[in-house]
Amino acid sequence: MKKLVSIILALVLVSVLSVSAFAEVSPVAPIEKTYEGGTATITTVPSSPSQFIYEATAKDGYKFVGWEIEGAYAPADLDLTKPTITITLEDGTVVVPVFEKIDDTVEPTEPEDEEPEDEEPEDDGKKPVSPGTGDSMAMLALAVAAFGGAVISKKRLSK
Repeated sequence: MKKLVSIILALVLVSVLSVSAFAEVSPVAPIEKTYEGGTATITTVPSSPSQFIYEATAKDGYKFVGWEIEGAYAPADLDLTKPTITITLEDGTVVVPVFEKIDDTVEPTEPEDEEPEDEEPEDDGKKPVSPGTGDSMAMLALAVAAFGGAVISKKRLSK
């Protein structure tokens, strides 16, 4: 009976620890920032955490004019007049959409100097991960160690 319990315990430990070792990285939810003339939706590219997709949407009465970028980014030949861009950013780079009122008598709106209230979280350089997902090699090592410990305890119990 003790042998059966120790074998079942070892199998349960190995299966539980192995599941989290092979879990996939989950994407980060899109961030939406609101500006006077519209919104910008920012999505992280899952395969490259420093690459982002920016999409501008103008409010009624406004049109999208382009993007203002302060800082380093790639590709250098990016068409900043398109409402959707895919861009690789370095730390500290700020990307702001520029909207213009459709009425020709009004001056174009400039982005505010202040950050919007719903500001983007700082990039700490870490990849986004889902809960329970760690370094797969470490989790695999834990699973093997647990299995080895169960086998050793099984042999000691059988003596």
